[in-house]
Amino acid sequence: MAYEIGQTCMLINIGLSRSECASWVQAWGAITALAVAGAIAVAQISATRAHAAEVERDKQRALIEVIATLARLLVLEIESRAAVLTMETDEQTRKSSFLAKEPFGDVYDAAKAIPIHELPDVEIVRLAFGLRRLTALAINVFERLVAEYDTQTGVFLRAAQPFSTAVMGLEGLIDSCKKASVAREAR
Repeated sequence: MAYEIGQTCMLINIGLSRSECASWVQAWGAITALAVAGAIAVAQISATRAHAAEVERDKQRALIEVIATLARLLVLEIESRAAVLTMETDEQTRKSSFLAKEPFGDVYDAAKAIPIHELPDVEIVRLAFGLRRLTALAINVFERLVAEYDTQTGVFLRAAQPFSTAVMGLEGLIDSCKKASVAREAR
């Protein structure tokens, strides 16, 4: 059967019949469709992974910010307690103000509520444990001051800036949080 090249599915005559030519066009169409579908799937998977990584980075930055905020709150509460020890008033007022409420417990409870066992990043676990440790240190210093308040040791402890070690550690923790947050931004 004779026909024009323009009537075939190929632009050159390679000896194929119309049905053979249609089969080849269908085959190449199917291959192209599979390739496009595969490329779309790969692009979607890549976008999903990128989004999941961004969400995880945001969660980690938020947790680092929570740790830093708790550390700043603890510093403020420690400074407030320390200011009571040096305020100009009679000893009974100073003592009752210093012992007014159980200190630092809310920060310690918040630090303990951080789900450390679920954290994938060792650095954040280290920051969370640092906050717990420094909060426990502040609580221990306070309890020691309360136990020794009316003794000579208590007078010495009050005069020696008893919370300075905890405050220095918390300031270092806040700096570490800033560095960890900046490192997360760079990723």
